[in-house]
Amino acid sequence: MRFTNKRWQPRHVKFEVTKERLTDAAGLGTLMEIFDKSPLSEGFKKCLPVRTHSRSHGSYRLGLTQLSSFLYGHDSIDDLKEFQTDPALEAIMRGETVAPRTMGDFLRDFDETHIKALNEYLTKMGWAIRGHLSEVLPEGKRPASAIHASIDTTFHEQSGKKMEGLAYNYDKKWGLDSQVVYDELGLSYGFQLRQGDVGNNVGSSEMIEQIFEGKKFADEKYLSGDSAFCNQECIRTCLRLGVKFTFTAHDGWTSWRSHIPEIDDWESWSWSKEELAAFERRKQTPPQIEQGRFLWYPNWAEGKIVLNVVVKRTWVTEGQDQGLFNEESAGGYWDHYGVVTNISLYWNTKQEVIQRPRPFYLAIITEETMQPLYKNPSFVHQKYVVEGLSIREIACEIFSSKEAVRNALRRFEIPIRESHMPHNGRISCPSYGTKLRSGRASPHVAEQQMIETIKDLRAQGLTLRKVAKILTNMGVPTKKRGKSWHPEMVKRILERVNRTN
Repeated sequence: MRFTNKRWQPRHVKFEVTKERLTDAAGLGTLMEIFDKSPLSEGFKKCLPVRTHSRSHGSYRLGLTQLSSFLYGHDSIDDLKEFQTDPALEAIMRGETVAPRTMGDFLRDFDETHIKALNEYLTKMGWAIRGHLSEVLPEGKRPASAIHASIDTTFHEQSGKKMEGLAYNYDKKWGLDSQVVYDELGLSYGFQLRQGDVGNNVGSSEMIEQIFEGKKFADEKYLSGDSAFCNQECIRTCLRLGVKFTFTAHDGWTSWRSHIPEIDDWESWSWSKEELAAFERRKQTPPQIEQGRFLWYPNWAEGKIVLNVVVKRTWVTEGQDQGLFNEESAGGYWDHYGVVTNISLYWNTKQEVIQRPRPFYLAIITEETMQPLYKNPSFVHQKYVVEGLSIREIACEIFSSKEAVRNALRRFEIPIRESHMPHNGRISCPSYGTKLRSGRASPHVAEQQMIETIKDLRAQGLTLRKVAKILTNMGVPTKKRGKSWHPEMVKRILERVNRTN
């Protein structure tokens, strides 16, 4: 995983303007080729299970296909069917892309040793890319010498009937849970996919150790996380490895709210010129925010450890949303937010501790706390309703999954458009039987005739599979110019026609 003395540089990629119709996967081949030619590919190969069957695809080729699937935004291995008729991917994969069943068999070959190797590879790759960027980027654009990492968990609600490893979480939702560590550049250093009923902090101290154990104790490094990581194991691991941390204070572990009356040195929040100008443009008055701190002596440390708890309080007037923990007062109340940290307040202000740098596209700072962008209703409404972006476009913009954005739309009761419906006056994906003309849908005569043929075949009592086979044998192209029809394609076309009628 280490770069050689000779600095590796990818070949220059030439971009050309073309009127030629591009596929949905345009660009994936270039990314895969860059990865394949880089030193990172060798480490990736060693983490994959060996495929010994004479008729099986090679492990490395299957691994690249799965990486392409992740980048493309697929929700399941069945979505690999979209790759099977893409000439650009066939060229880079040196042949027809794999079937979903083949990929399923490959993924089941992974055992604990492969998963552990992949996680260690991800850690090494993150550090390698960060170090490489520090060398090749111009001054002013290089990453900071000290890493600012974040650890977070996300629940992924699922509805698939054939998925494995799902469970109900504390909120009675069915799905999977993931835990990831990423830096301020968005580079990932560790990832765990667990059953949905696994506790948020399970395995977190081991992940922290995996990421930072190769670094010197004196190296400057930072880690932030929510209250799930404010526990004895995570704190002890950070202290042992010399990691400076800021964890959202967990009242169950620290009883920090009972110590708020002890704070007698509240200071006013400092606003930058840019922030004040933004308030002025919106004709708003900056909220009244103050900050203070007290010392916390963990009862599990027997007086050997003392940590700072920095508290931020925001004045909320009557009529605004009622927060959970607040201090009632005439005309309003103070809403409190606290962080536990081992960062020195001699060299850093309390406000700097609360505002530790975090990946800008994965989180949004509010007056009380931080949350993923897809959890912010105003952001989701702005992107989906006002700007008319599709679910895929929003997911790509905030580096999230399509399922997370789709669940957010349901949670905020925002009607979800069908894939062929207009997105703010434009069509993102024309359905079978229509074509795009100046951004609008118009009838596709040949496909309309084929729809009538499909209806006639079904009326004769033929199964979906039989209809698909007839269309394939006739050489009828699919909507994406593919040669092979699947029963599900026929079913969706008929369902769409019935809804329209």
